[in-house]
Amino acid sequence: MELLKSDLFKLGSTVFEVDNYTCFVCKCDGSFMETIIIRECLKLFGDYKIIKEADFYWENDECDWAVYTNFPWAEYMAYKTND
Repeated sequence: MELLKSDLFKLGSTVFEVDNYTCFVCKCDGSFMETIIIRECLKLFGDYKIIKEADFYWENDECDWAVYTNFPWAEYMAYKTND
């Protein structure tokens, strides 16, 4: 299977900025596979990686999976805009 840079923008049910870096929130039912794909997609952009994974609780107490990366938010948005 070949991954493309554009595949990164199809991952995570929600993506947001945390301290100028990109965080992906994945639904728990597919989070482990999504985490692997996020890890491999980040490599396509350079020396980026997952730095932390943790439960993510929404205001309604629903729990998902957060994947914190060292991928700069500005770079994520620039690629996403040009994709």
